[in-house]
Amino acid sequence: MIEIVPLWNQIQKRPDILMHASIYQWAAKIFQPGWVMDLGSEMGIGAALMESVNEEIEVIAYDINLVSLQASTECIEEKVIKRIQGDGAFLPLGSNTLTGICLVNTIHITEDPEKILYECCRVLKPGSHAVICIPTRQLPVRWHIKTLSENIHNLAVELFSDFFLPDHISNKLTGHRWEVGLDADLYVTVCMK
Repeated sequence: MIEIVPLWNQIQKRPDILMHASIYQWAAKIFQPGWVMDLGSEMGIGAALMESVNEEIEVIAYDINLVSLQASTECIEEKVIKRIQGDGAFLPLGSNTLTGICLVNTIHITEDPEKILYECCRVLKPGSHAVICIPTRQLPVRWHIKTLSENIHNLAVELFSDFFLPDHISNKLTGHRWEVGLDADLYVTVCMK
């Protein structure tokens, strides 16, 4: 398990990223024991946060940007996090491999969100979850959250056996609670294969 106290102390000082960080901790509690991927992990902070709250998962930090993955070794002192550089549209894993995938602030900036979701479904084991989060207020005008959320909804119906839209996420360590949805700062979908 990764020692995350110094990092968590810094995150709590930044309310603007506390919600972002809390998503990972919230999602980690949904995932079954086994291998989980933080797709679009950037510097691996989300991966470290997930491992810090769920000892039964091992997280792969996956990102297309090699510089971010290399920087993650400087951000997170322990080198426990597994890092893979690659395109989310072509995951280098066998089918039915992962027990969870977290896509936080990722799917809306990809060239082909449909291909990413197809790949996520392919590598997830049956009964496993994909947590998809999209910021609703920070998107450029050309990305319409309603259209994007409808597309994700349609793909979830097509690809996954079930999905739900939570109305909030919370952080038990800090007592914070955030509403999520189209009218909130964050849209969250949890899909089950």
